[in-house]
Order: sequence, then structure tokens, then C-alpha cells
Amino acid sequence: MKLPQKVYDAVVAEAQKYARFSWYSGWEKSSGYIKSELTGDSRYGQCRIYIKWEKKKEPTDEQVKAAVVAYIDGLLDNKEHHSTQKDFTHYLLCTYYVDARRLEREAMMQLLDALPLVISILEKSDDFVEPKIQALHNDLKNWECGVNDHGAISEFLERGRKRIGE
Repeated sequence: MKLPQKVYDAVVAEAQKYARFSWYSGWEKSSGYIKSELTGDSRYGQCRIYIKWEKKKEPTDEQVKAAVVAYIDGLLDNKEHHSTQKDFTHYLLCTYYVDARRLEREAMMQLLDALPLVISILEKSDDFVEPKIQALHNDLKNWECGVNDHGAISEFLERGRKRIGE
């Protein structure tokens, strides 16, 4: 199972937003690196990105964006060094794992507030037009989406135990 598309798009967008190119210091400009950072919401869940650039010309913005996407795809396929994989896993956990728990707690609070109405819906299904029930329905839909995204990320992290470079 892969990461949900909206999580993948957010990771790529953040990495491309902070991508910068620099030359290695030396006698001449023969090679350089593309540097970026995934910080997310937490200051402890950072993942630094360094991509080697071995061409003598400075990359264009499109080449930088393509290199960042290729690097993120390499991270998702567990092709990077194990310490980088560990930082990326920590970044995903700190940035996207907590959100599913918040959505679950909000849905549970709605269930507790509207419990008599839910029981009456089970007994007679004509009360679905109530605003509280529609709000509960929306929260349950959000909960379902959050749990699905959380399950997809958890499954990706559980299968990503290959450690390259050890």
C-alpha cells in the first residue's frame, strides 16, 4: 500500500518549496547539491534532503523539482540510507499520524453529544434531517477518511523495515 495521494502531494510540495541549489566549494564549479528540508508541524520531525548534482551547469527550476520528486520516490521505495529513512519515517509520524487521532477524538465527542439522537435514528430513520445528525455524519465521514489515511501510513511504515546502508 502506498501513501495517500494528498499526503504525497503535501510532502513533495513542501520539499520543492524549500529546495535550493549550491555549488561545492573548491577550485571550480564542477558539482554541487540540491538542499531542501521537510519540517512539518513539529520542530523535532525534520528530514533534511541532499541531492548530488554532478553536471557543470546549474539546474533549472524544473530540474530541481524533478530531482526532488525522484528523491521523495526513492525514500518511499526505501532506496536511501537507513538514517535518512529513519528521519523520513519520524517526519511522517510527527506530521501526519497525530491528525487521525485528533479527528477520532472530535468524532467521539460528537457521538457522546448526540448519542440519544443516534439511538433514535436506529429506531426510526426519519431523523436524519437534524443538524446535529448531519454534523455527526460529516464528522464520521471525516473520521473514516482520517482512519483510512492513518491506516495507509501505518501499513507503509510497517512494510518499510528494510535498512539500506547498515
